[in-house]
Amino acid sequence: MAVLNEAKTAAAFKQALDGDNDVYRAFLQDISPVVRGLVTRKLPSFDSMGVEDVVQETLLAIHSKRHTWQPEKPLLPWIYAIARYKSIDALRARGRGGAAASDIDIDEIEEIEAPPSDFEESLDVSTAVNKLDGKLASVVRALGVEGISVQEASERLSMSENAVRVAFHRGLKQLVQMRSSLFGDP
Repeated sequence: MAVLNEAKTAAAFKQALDGDNDVYRAFLQDISPVVRGLVTRKLPSFDSMGVEDVVQETLLAIHSKRHTWQPEKPLLPWIYAIARYKSIDALRARGRGGAAASDIDIDEIEEIEAPPSDFEESLDVSTAVNKLDGKLASVVRALGVEGISVQEASERLSMSENAVRVAFHRGLKQLVQMRSSLFGDP
């Protein structure tokens, strides 16, 4: 799967938001393979046309919601979250009788009210992951946020695959503990 550089991608998106259509076209071309890879992993039972429908829905959502991205926050987790939610929508639609993801009206998204800013900050994945120990944060970011394989993370982080798996589970456990302390869950 292709890997995006946060700074370069965010800079291109900011330039696109300022009206540079050529940069916007290049931005969409750059993120498409990454979104496709994420969706393919989230929807292994979907055929290539089904995956492509969800990829297009994701790109449409990114376009229609581009004004909601906050430039002081990382762009890639925002993109990954949209892809993840569009994948979930597609799974739910399939479970309701086979409706395609394209049957979801993108205009309905405009009606969703944003949660309060303090709630949003408490759920920010990047912020939570950054609170983890360096190695754990790197592993969780690679596997959980970027969606790369254990093998790819192992090579990138110079760790054994088993160590990557252990670190990932430890990182997730710490994130769950952070969430529990934040929301008072048992």
